[in-house]
Amino acid sequence: MKLFLLVALFVLETVSAARPRKEKQICFDGSSYIRYEISPSKPLSSAKDEIKFKFRSTDASGLLLYAHSRGLNGDHVLLELVRGKLRVRYQLGRNSTLKQVIVGDGLGDDIVSTVMVTRDKKKLTVSAYGGQSDKMDIVIPGEDDRLDLNGFIYVGGYLNPPLQYPSFHRVNFKGCMYQATFKSSHKVDFIDGAINKRDGFTSDIEETDNPKIPPRAMNFKRETFLRFVIQEKDPIDPTKILKKLYGSLDFRTVLFQGTIFTASSVSLKFQQSQLSLISGADIISIDFPEEGQANDGRWFRIEFVVENHNLELQLNDVRRRITPSNKPQYGAVITYGVYENKMNFIGCIRNMVLQGVNITYYDIVDPYRVQSKLADGFDELSEGCKASDPCIPNPCFHDARCLTVTKDPGVECECLHKYQPPFCQFSSLATSCSAIKKYQPGRIGGDTRRKYDVDPDDSGPLTPVSVTCDYSKKTQGQEMQGLTEIETKETSNGVTISPPIDYTERFSYKKEIKYEVSIESVKAIVDRSEQCTQLVKYDCKDAKLFNAPGGDPASRWLSANGYLQYYWGGAKRDSYKCACAYTAKGCQDGGFCHCDSKLAETRAASDEGLLNVTRDLPVREVQFGGLSKTSQATFTIKRIDCYGVDTLGVVTFLAPDGWVRAPPWNAPYGGDISFYIKTVFPTGDLIDHRNSDESHIFQVRIYDETTIEVVVSFGTSIRTKYRAAIDDSQEKGERKRNLVDNEWHRIQVIRTLWELSVKIDDKPALDPVNKQPLRPLPLSGDGRSRLNIDLPMFVGSFWRFPTYKKGYVGCMKGFTINGVLFDLANAVDHLAMEPEVLVLKGCGNACEHKPCPYGTCVEQYISYKCDCSETPFYGTYCSKEIGTKIQNSPVYEYANLTMASSKYEKIVLAFSTEAVNDRCRGTLFQILSEDEAQYYKLSVIDRNSLEFEFRLLPLQREEKLRIDVGNIDFCDRTRHIVNIERTVEGSSESKIKYRIDGRKIVERDYQLKAAAEFMKPYKYYVGNTKVGGTDDVFVGCISGAKFHLYAADEAMPETVEPIARGIRSSNGSLSPIEHQSCGPTINTPIPMTTREVPGPTTPTDYPSTEFLRDVGIHEAEDTNWAVLIVVALLLMLVLVAVVVLTIWFVMQHKNDYQILEKADGTVIGTATVRGGNASVASVPAAGSTYFAPARAAPSVASTGNLSRAKSKSNDLFV
Repeated sequence: MKLFLLVALFVLETVSAARPRKEKQICFDGSSYIRYEISPSKPLSSAKDEIKFKFRSTDASGLLLYAHSRGLNGDHVLLELVRGKLRVRYQLGRNSTLKQVIVGDGLGDDIVSTVMVTRDKKKLTVSAYGGQSDKMDIVIPGEDDRLDLNGFIYVGGYLNPPLQYPSFHRVNFKGCMYQATFKSSHKVDFIDGAINKRDGFTSDIEETDNPKIPPRAMNFKRETFLRFVIQEKDPIDPTKILKKLYGSLDFRTVLFQGTIFTASSVSLKFQQSQLSLISGADIISIDFPEEGQANDGRWFRIEFVVENHNLELQLNDVRRRITPSNKPQYGAVITYGVYENKMNFIGCIRNMVLQGVNITYYDIVDPYRVQSKLADGFDELSEGCKASDPCIPNPCFHDARCLTVTKDPGVECECLHKYQPPFCQFSSLATSCSAIKKYQPGRIGGDTRRKYDVDPDDSGPLTPVSVTCDYSKKTQGQEMQGLTEIETKETSNGVTISPPIDYTERFSYKKEIKYEVSIESVKAIVDRSEQCTQLVKYDCKDAKLFNAPGGDPASRWLSANGYLQYYWGGAKRDSYKCACAYTAKGCQDGGFCHCDSKLAETRAASDEGLLNVTRDLPVREVQFGGLSKTSQATFTIKRIDCYGVDTLGVVTFLAPDGWVRAPPWNAPYGGDISFYIKTVFPTGDLIDHRNSDESHIFQVRIYDETTIEVVVSFGTSIRTKYRAAIDDSQEKGERKRNLVDNEWHRIQVIRTLWELSVKIDDKPALDPVNKQPLRPLPLSGDGRSRLNIDLPMFVGSFWRFPTYKKGYVGCMKGFTINGVLFDLANAVDHLAMEPEVLVLKGCGNACEHKPCPYGTCVEQYISYKCDCSETPFYGTYCSKEIGTKIQNSPVYEYANLTMASSKYEKIVLAFSTEAVNDRCRGTLFQILSEDEAQYYKLSVIDRNSLEFEFRLLPLQREEKLRIDVGNIDFCDRTRHIVNIERTVEGSSESKIKYRIDGRKIVERDYQLKAAAEFMKPYKYYVGNTKVGGTDDVFVGCISGAKFHLYAADEAMPETVEPIARGIRSSNGSLSPIEHQSCGPTINTPIPMTTREVPGPTTPTDYPSTEFLRDVGIHEAEDTNWAVLIVVALLLMLVLVAVVVLTIWFVMQHKNDYQILEKADGTVIGTATVRGGNASVASVPAAGSTYFAPARAAPSVASTGNLSRAKSKSNDLFV
């Protein structure tokens, strides 16, 4: 019986569960609402909440929920539909506001949709299902993480909202809701509360089982058009001829202006807030209701009549009529949408009536229509309302207004503050006065000092400001580089601290320094300048500054980056000193500042100087103290001056496993990242940015010596690779550019909703294959191609090492995220992997100890290379000398160079003389053209002088330049090194530059009406010339002798080395060349030791990675293998569990049937043993007679005592 009851109950539950439960639903007509007053005794207060709505609507915009608090804390939550998408706004306290997050699409297309918002402290997850399903995780900015609501919650509508109501369109919901709940500290069910009129609920809604569902709409894309023949017969009475054009329709659009239909000179148009019916010169206009706009996502009802003496237009409930001045000309055809190849309309139309005939989508596309087709051009027509508004979310930057238009890419941005189209992302203004001079010299007028508008952070959030530019002053010896001057507001003429007795405590007087522009704008200009200075002054009497040495400082100032500074103008950072401490005279009493001296306690003193540590400027605040009744203190903070174009935050990545942790790229819909690199390595990861499940990824790496690769993934497992090459086009003779030439290169990745592109050195990148302009990487443009990453960005490498060995090695600076500079150097100390070991402040480390004795050290970051080209030496460290002894015969070479002429030359050699006194003279080298009409010649004249002689066409006479360097004896039999360079600046000004024995470079100008180029250099002599007499005889040793000839600026030179070539093979020499040294052996430096890069088989010695868990990053050496191992272990555990459960089940239901008998074999009863517990089945009472049932004889296979035999027959359970 019990078994039967259990089975019956199971069947009833199954049938009940299978039967569909009818959902409660309430409908809103655009003026309906639900209001819930939160009880003061039971407020909604929690760090976690969940909001869920299930609804169906044909309107693309409307309020779902608005909850707010009373009082000043400002907590509120807003969920609303905006043009078919879900918009969510959250505020947790006054300082934690998420302005908006937008997900999904097509939520107002008359389909059942579900939206859900869950919050765990500041982490918000927003989901939308219906139309285009979408999900987004985002972190609410600010410090607060609790939502405290004690006011009202409105669902579906908000009547008479205040001005601060943060809705996008301020329109109410129209449609039906099936679920509406808010779960916080307790759960609120709005549908149940409204229907059952529970406490706190007020509503004006309709509960219905059969809501009115409007007919399906017709969707117009920008290419869609419908062309109808205007019927002349009345559809009701065909005998009558219609003499008018009339009809009606409902429409919804995403355009701010457009044309719904055109019939000859008659058209129905809308523009922003007005709808107009136009017939020639006659116009009727009606404003859209509730101060709305055409594209606010609502449906609008239109009726129109066009006839000879009547022009009528009705919009919703407003009707207007005029008498046309001329007879309307509407022709025989009416066209909806595209007209005469002009795209006019994007949106939806329903309830269309034309000339009294109802027209539906199926009437138009019906292939079995008996009559002729109803309309032309319906190929692009579709059912439903799928018009997606590309202006939601707004793809325009810097508060620009977005307008949806019919031309590509579908939007038009109205830029403000001189930002540039198409998306107002970048400014048309330079970042400083020096940047104007460098990039926009045409803006500089005749005035050398005047106001200019600059944008301090280009693509960043700061708006343009006006600064003073001075182009008349020299900066670091350079003319007119451009000085940016920003004045202080209150402190430029001095501020007296009064009364001093109120500020006896140290640092008790505080004054914020205000500038003519915001402190953020000043800091942005400083960060992008080469050098900045600011004059500060402190006039004192019995008023200490730093009270050093030995005392506690009484004063200090706050730098722009928020650090307290203890040094004054003219002193070194953190020195507790003033400028006087660095002068020969020193400070009074030998102290660190005049104001800290004993003399300054009784007489007036002053400390003044320039603050010149650029990264500390501008001064944000000054703090003084330690004053007494007799103290006198006045401080002056002057303007800040900046010049040059550079950027801060220079670091060196010394190994491929070094990285710096940067903030996440919080720009889901677009932004830019830029930085400068300087390296010699052809591969390396520059940026690695991903979320915890690696569904969103952004990577930038050097792919090869000319190519940058960007890898992106937007919420899927698909990773798109985009490769962009540097524009290496060059003028004839110029050096070919690449990314690994050890020069600074700017890399910029730009992302919008529609595309991703790369710029290298401020030029659009090229296709790596065909070297043509590279097309941007197309993105979806609907808001779904967004980066949703809230974890840190790793710069220089990826943290998941040791299996990862592809990091960047080189220098990096100027790292900006959406125009905001992230100072990599400041981050090294606390956000880098092994500071000063793997990541170093500044650029370069290997050349720090000058390992190349005579050559130029070329930074290789983990090593170095010595450039010996401008030295007479050779070898790895420029320590090897290749020379020969010169007596009577020269070393010469015929060089068949490819260049027709040389624009400038660099020549270097070393020599030592054997002759003394009057015989210490002779030719060191000579270069001749092929026709010997032009030449260069360097000779030793006497023990104190050299002579450089040259002749250039068309002049026939030679020019001689005497080289006289004091205190150098060229005949002292020691090695002397000579560097000579000829350059041409401008059209006629030529310079000869020389350096002797590494001393200061000397420049000599010469004005000649000679050719600027050396034509056809051909023959090179080292030592005596072939035609030289006794005066040309040089006796001694010459080494090096390198001749570098340049066809153009920045070109790779063609080099001739007669001695080195002659020693390798004696061809071309008049006599055999023997290898000799012209001076003492140069010591070879100790080779640089390099750190072994850890790998899978190399032990690592890393600091704790606890912070990785803090930011949500999992630690794993290889994700793929880890996943496989975990899955295999889980499968094994499941298999073991199944086996154990099976054994347990069998043991629980295994039965032992025993025959109880006496020792003599008499049967006295039976028993069934289950799982080891005996339950007596049939044991006779005392004194009774038991008759055992007959049983079969045991089989032959049975063994042992029959009383121990076991039966597994199922009849034991009956």
